[in-house]
Amino acid sequence: MTVVQKVDDITFRLSLYQSYAHLTISARLKIVSDARAEAATWKQTADEAHAANLPKIENNKIIYEEVMAFMRDRGFEETYREYRKPPRKRNMELVRLPAGFVQDLRRECKTDDQYESAIRSYNAFLKSVDECEKECEGEAKRAKAEDEATQKNAMAERELGAYLSKYGLPLDGDWDDALGHIISQNKYLRLAHYLLKNRNDWSEGPHYAGMGIDGFVVETTLDQEIFDGISSRIENWDGDGRVFRDCKHNYSELFAMVPGELMAEYNEVSEKMPSEW
Repeated sequence: MTVVQKVDDITFRLSLYQSYAHLTISARLKIVSDARAEAATWKQTADEAHAANLPKIENNKIIYEEVMAFMRDRGFEETYREYRKPPRKRNMELVRLPAGFVQDLRRECKTDDQYESAIRSYNAFLKSVDECEKECEGEAKRAKAEDEATQKNAMAERELGAYLSKYGLPLDGDWDDALGHIISQNKYLRLAHYLLKNRNDWSEGPHYAGMGIDGFVVETTLDQEIFDGISSRIENWDGDGRVFRDCKHNYSELFAMVPGELMAEYNEVSEKMPSEW
């Protein structure tokens, strides 16, 4: 009979992870990394111990079967019965138990080093490590996104303040105020702006185009052509905002009539606007 060394379960040090919640994400990731390294070391040690146990286990299995066969051949029962009081029960019960020689044999002639049980614990440990790592990485990703959003908002606030100050607008204004000021500087720009809005959203019919033409002042023959063309599209609305892209005096043509510097400012501020504008 040879002594089989039991393969001990991996130490679940990561079960203390929740107590590390007050630490920084990088500190917690370091704990997770150390736990993963510890698990790899344990696995190597466990594999080596189990490999050394295998021939001993096979030898003990032979001894175990020989002893059991010897005892059976001589009429020894492998079990016996006696009355015992089970935990949390009031009455005694007749239970079947392994015979004394069987208990001795199982204790002294080990045929299992608990390797499979230990590996199940190891796999559960790795799963908990993966979950902790995933949690940390998720927190890190959210923290980064929040930081980037904060920085982006701060930059946008500074840019907005610069535009509002430049145009002499109240500093508590928003990008709508800045854009409204810009399009008010040129009637062609203002009309093009509203025609483009209507091309992108015609859920309320030619509403935006109507807003644009209402503020359009006719001063030249070309202005009259523009006014008549857009007004006709509004009055004979066909249910498709793309008409302001395809008509003769469309928003692209009107944008081209705007001075370059003003158009550049319009494009810059338009980029700051919410996507739904």
